Amino acid sequence: MSVYTYRARDEKGSLIAGETEAADEGEVMAFLSGRNLMPLSIKKGKGSFDLAQLEKMMQPGVSGEEILVMTRQFYTLFKAGMSMEAILSTLIRQTQNKAFQGVLQDIQNSVSGGDGLSKAFNKHRKIFGDLYVSMLAAGE
Repeated sequence: MSVYTYRARDEKGSLIAGETEAADEGEVMAFLSGRNLMPLSIKKGKGSFDLAQLEKMMQPGVSGEEILVMTRQFYTLFKAGMSMEAILSTLIRQTQNKAFQGVLQDIQNSVSGGDGLSKAFNKHRKIFGDLYVSMLAAGE
């Protein structure tokens, strides 16, 4: 799956821009037509990647799958209303990879010291990548 950006017009003629994950442009076309949107342009996004590409970007010792699992757990704990300190402590305990535990411990120490979450993750950009850190910054 890749990320595609699109520009389209709705039934009223308003310009709609967005992005969606799809296997190919045909799937994006079906997505847009299912929402009664007339496509103007569809481009494969620069941020497109799959798990294999994600793993290549990662530091040895931390797999893309481990980051994916941690991200899902983080989301679940955050939505449950846990504090950031509790979330990070739980993630550290649940992670079996010692190298990844060390990274998460460093992130927890940075956040406890007053850094924002994206700044703490940015210190480990080689592990999480630019896109991940940028998405955290946008969420803050």
